[in-house]
Amino acid sequence: MVRSIDQQDRRRVLITPVPEGIARVTAAWDELGQSWRALLDDHTEDEIDVITRHTRGAHHLSHARMRRLRTRPKPG
Repeated sequence: MVRSIDQQDRRRVLITPVPEGIARVTAAWDELGQSWRALLDDHTEDEIDVITRHTRGAHHLSHARMRRLRTRPKPG
């Protein structure tokens, strides 16, 4: 990554990705994706449907909880 001063607001630093960094991040996520595919290869379509439904439900539940927590008054 390359850091540079924001010309509009000199208090800020802008971060720009460089190709080498992007390649490293991409490789890490590609490896994770391959691992997930290998894990899911052992499941039937019906099982994957259940896993997908559960994951989506957990995602929505977590986001609803975060929204609720953000609306609470801050302590102190």
